Amino acid sequence: MPSLFGSGCLTGFIRSQLKRPDLLRGNLQIIFGLQTQPDIRVLTELAMMSRKIVYLINPISGTKKKERIRELISRKTLEKGIDFEILSTSASGDYDFLKKKVREEKITDVVICGGDGTVNGVVKVLQKTAVNIGIIPLGSGNGLAFAARIPKQTVRALEVIFRGKSYPTDAFYINEHFSCMLCGIGFDALVAHAFA
Repeated sequence: MPSLFGSGCLTGFIRSQLKRPDLLRGNLQIIFGLQTQPDIRVLTELAMMSRKIVYLINPISGTKKKERIRELISRKTLEKGIDFEILSTSASGDYDFLKKKVREEKITDVVICGGDGTVNGVVKVLQKTAVNIGIIPLGSGNGLAFAARIPKQTVRALEVIFRGKSYPTDAFYINEHFSCMLCGIGFDALVAHAFA
């Protein structure tokens, strides 16, 4: 069951038991800083493990220079004494390798440094995996990160990840396509498609 981190940290835990296949109500635990209650069982399980973070940096999302971000993430995570690894995202969008990596290497957190498309692709693969999922918003839209109140500044987003709590949110399928964020039709969809 993954977790997402943000300002609201997205620590999204997804439960494997679904009541309706088209709506994953309350199946993602997202760190928001709001008044809802976290799933204590999953938080306890992950809290008992030493943290180990995999950062996935999308080199083509948004406009920020990624080399400085890579250095900042390394420095801040080392300061916290957390074991970590930094990987680049896949141009093909294939993140199936993460399920095995999380399980075999006992990864506690996957932090996505990118935009909505990268977040959606990673969460889709990890939706039934016990892992925290964090977001450092680096895309052009960052709809889910901003809805979760994750700060745009990388340093502040990292602080949320380092101290974040998780809260439930929904995910859904539209025409058999998974989504853990926004949905639009008409002009809204046209504009989103133009920027994708």
